[in-house]
Amino acid sequence: MGKTYSPGSLVALPRTNALDVEALSVSLVTAASATPVPPMALKSFERLKTQTTQLSGAIAALVTPKAESTQPLPHVLDPPLDRSLSLARQWLDAILALDEPENTLRDAAKRIYEVFFADGLTYLNFPYLRQWSAIRARLTVADELGLDAAFAELNGTCFIAAIRRLHTLYGDALGITDARVTVDVEAKLRPFADATRNEMRVYIEKVVASVEPDEPATADAMTALLQPLADFTAKSASPGAQTVESDSQSGETPDVATPAE
Repeated sequence: MGKTYSPGSLVALPRTNALDVEALSVSLVTAASATPVPPMALKSFERLKTQTTQLSGAIAALVTPKAESTQPLPHVLDPPLDRSLSLARQWLDAILALDEPENTLRDAAKRIYEVFFADGLTYLNFPYLRQWSAIRARLTVADELGLDAAFAELNGTCFIAAIRRLHTLYGDALGITDARVTVDVEAKLRPFADATRNEMRVYIEKVVASVEPDEPATADAMTALLQPLADFTAKSASPGAQTVESDSQSGETPDVATPAE
């Protein structure tokens, strides 16, 4: 019997663990805030957002607590963290509002805005653990995209430095350690990560399938929407990249690369 294909079976993703899946999915969703999703991929995009939210919630719920915390209580650190993010958004809003040729900073500001504030500040109203996870996911994407340089270009290093410091203290106050090194946590997260991976594959397939050879704009849209995947794949293939669990090691069927036309 010949090889059969199913939705999502043609896309080969980089090796990922649950935290990497979350970061990649968040970055794909973020890319869609700047480039419209093709109609044929809209349903899959909505499912991807739902799966990402569920994965983020699971990560927040399954982080490993420390024996005890020596930091202030979360409710003491929550307001300054919220304030630093709120002020960063106001700062970017001011830069983006000046739509004049003299303003050469809008591109850098837009890159930061799309990662941290594409959905506004709704995540600041999440419960403590989920808020920590939502901010961590955005910081991870910022690292993947090298946004520290964009902050520096805008003379806004103080914003990202404050956000990182307060986020670390916030995690300490919650008794959070890095779930990446906890094998049992990764196993518990696997169903959520696998569901997100599967929907990610379907979404990617549909975005690629939306390209029309005689409509260059559709190819440009695909490139923009899937740029996070290209960046993530390049980083995963770099000599210094950290080895993480592959799909086949996690019990999934190995991906089949899209055949050449």
